[in-house]
Amino acid sequence: MRIGILTGGGVVQQLLQGHSGRMVALQSGQYTTVPIETCIQGVKRVDVDELYDAEEYRPKVRHVLGKPMFLY
Repeated sequence: MRIGILTGGGVVQQLLQGHSGRMVALQSGQYTTVPIETCIQGVKRVDVDELYDAEEYRPKVRHVLGKPMFLY
């Protein structure tokens, strides 16, 4: 499951339906909601050497197949 930021539409939809304490996520390519606590569960690791060019201070965008949509 990938958790990312969605435009406000999905969030507003949830609020209008009376849902709170959840965030919109991408799971298997489809939008869903997950408990807000999901973002603080588990260890998050970023392979800086693999995903970022530290000298240029920017993400590496080559070889993107199999990588997450958002480079953390």
